[in-house]
Amino acid sequence: MKDEIRLLRDKADEITVFYEQKVGGYLALGEELFNMNRENVEESIALAGTANRYRHKFAWYLLDSPLIKELDIDIEKEAADFKAQFVDFFK
Repeated sequence: MKDEIRLLRDKADEITVFYEQKVGGYLALGEELFNMNRENVEESIALAGTANRYRHKFAWYLLDSPLIKELDIDIEKEAADFKAQFVDFFK
Protein backbone atom coordinates (compact mmCIF):
# COMPACT_ATOMS: atom_id res chain seq x y z
CA MET A 1 0.00 0.00 0.00
CA LYS A 2 2.83 2.42 0.81
CA ASP A 3 4.25 2.12 -2.72
CA GLU A 4 0.89 3.06 -4.24
CA ILE A 5 0.47 5.99 -1.85
CA ARG A 6 4.01 7.15 -2.64
CA LEU A 7 3.10 7.21 -6.34
CA LEU A 8 -0.13 9.07 -5.57
CA ARG A 9 1.75 11.61 -3.43
CA ASP A 10 4.10 12.26 -6.33
CA LYS A 11 1.17 12.54 -8.75
CA ALA A 12 -0.57 14.98 -6.38
CA ASP A 13 2.61 17.06 -6.33
CA GLU A 14 2.73 17.01 -10.14
CA ILE A 15 -0.92 18.11 -10.36
CA THR A 16 -0.39 20.88 -7.80
CA VAL A 17 2.55 22.24 -9.79
CA PHE A 18 0.58 21.99 -13.05
CA TYR A 19 -2.28 24.12 -11.75
CA GLU A 20 0.00 26.57 -9.93
CA GLN A 21 1.93 27.12 -13.18
CA LYS A 22 -1.35 27.60 -15.02
CA VAL A 23 -2.31 30.35 -12.56
CA GLY A 24 1.14 31.87 -12.94
CA GLY A 25 0.66 31.93 -16.70
CA TYR A 26 -2.58 33.86 -16.32
CA LEU A 27 -0.89 36.30 -13.95
CA ALA A 28 1.91 36.87 -16.44
CA LEU A 29 -0.61 37.85 -19.12
CA GLY A 30 -1.54 40.99 -17.25
CA GLU A 31 -4.59 42.27 -15.45
CA GLU A 32 -6.92 42.52 -18.45
CA LEU A 33 -6.37 38.96 -19.65
CA PHE A 34 -6.33 37.71 -16.07
CA ASN A 35 -9.76 39.24 -15.49
CA MET A 36 -11.08 37.80 -18.77
CA ASN A 37 -10.04 34.35 -17.58
CA ARG A 38 -11.06 34.81 -13.94
CA GLU A 39 -13.20 31.63 -13.85
CA ASN A 40 -10.32 29.53 -15.19
CA VAL A 41 -7.94 31.12 -12.71
CA GLU A 42 -10.26 30.48 -9.76
CA GLU A 43 -10.81 26.88 -10.86
CA SER A 44 -7.06 26.32 -11.23
CA ILE A 45 -6.41 27.79 -7.78
CA ALA A 46 -9.05 25.50 -6.27
CA LEU A 47 -7.70 22.41 -8.04
CA ALA A 48 -4.13 23.21 -6.99
CA GLY A 49 -5.32 23.50 -3.39
CA THR A 50 -7.27 20.25 -3.58
CA ALA A 51 -4.33 18.33 -5.05
CA ASN A 52 -2.04 19.82 -2.41
CA ARG A 53 -4.36 18.69 0.41
CA TYR A 54 -4.27 15.15 -0.99
CA ARG A 55 -0.48 15.39 -1.21
CA HIS A 56 -0.32 16.28 2.48
CA LYS A 57 -2.59 13.39 3.46
CA PHE A 58 -0.51 10.94 1.45
CA ALA A 59 2.71 12.31 2.96
CA TRP A 60 1.27 12.01 6.47
CA TYR A 61 0.41 8.38 5.78
CA LEU A 62 3.91 7.66 4.49
CA LEU A 63 5.43 9.29 7.58
CA ASP A 64 3.10 7.38 9.92
CA SER A 65 1.89 10.73 11.22
CA PRO A 66 -0.55 10.69 14.13
CA LEU A 67 -2.68 13.11 12.09
CA ILE A 68 -4.02 10.18 10.08
CA LYS A 69 -5.70 8.78 13.19
CA GLU A 70 -6.47 12.15 14.79
CA LEU A 71 -8.31 13.34 11.67
CA ASP A 72 -9.80 9.88 11.02
CA ILE A 73 -8.40 9.77 7.48
CA ASP A 74 -9.27 6.62 5.53
CA ILE A 75 -6.28 6.55 3.19
CA GLU A 76 -7.83 3.99 0.84
CA LYS A 77 -10.90 6.20 0.41
CA GLU A 78 -8.68 9.26 -0.05
CA ALA A 79 -6.69 7.42 -2.73
CA ALA A 80 -9.86 6.39 -4.57
CA ASP A 81 -11.33 9.90 -4.34
CA PHE A 82 -8.07 11.42 -5.58
CA LYS A 83 -7.92 9.09 -8.58
CA ALA A 84 -11.57 9.82 -9.41
CA GLN A 85 -11.21 13.59 -9.12
CA PHE A 86 -8.04 13.76 -11.21
CA VAL A 87 -8.77 10.85 -13.56
CA ASP A 88 -7.46 12.74 -16.61
CA PHE A 89 -3.97 12.81 -15.11
CA PHE A 90 -3.92 9.00 -14.97
CA LYS A 91 -4.59 8.39 -18.67
